[in-house]
Amino acid sequence: IGHRVVHGGEKFQDAVLITDEVIQEIKENEKLRKERKVLQEALDNKEIRIQEAGSIAEAALQLNGIFEAAEQAAAQYLENMRNLTEEQLK
Repeated sequence: IGHRVVHGGEKFQDAVLITDEVIQEIKENEKLRKERKVLQEALDNKEIRIQEAGSIAEAALQLNGIFEAAEQAAAQYLENMRNLTEEQLK
């Protein structure tokens, strides 16, 4: 009976006799594979956060522009109201 190790890493590229040491290596490879998967997911998540941060920064700049425009419009409105009031008082 033979067994094939699909993800045998560098150590198991050819057929080997299954021994306790080989089983231990296979378990270690599986543990490392799971750790790698968790770390890769964390890295992917961090990259997504970095990309979103860029989007958030751009959105903040756009909002800042909107607030500046609103402030200018309010200042212009107040100026027009002062001018209108002065004209009415004359």
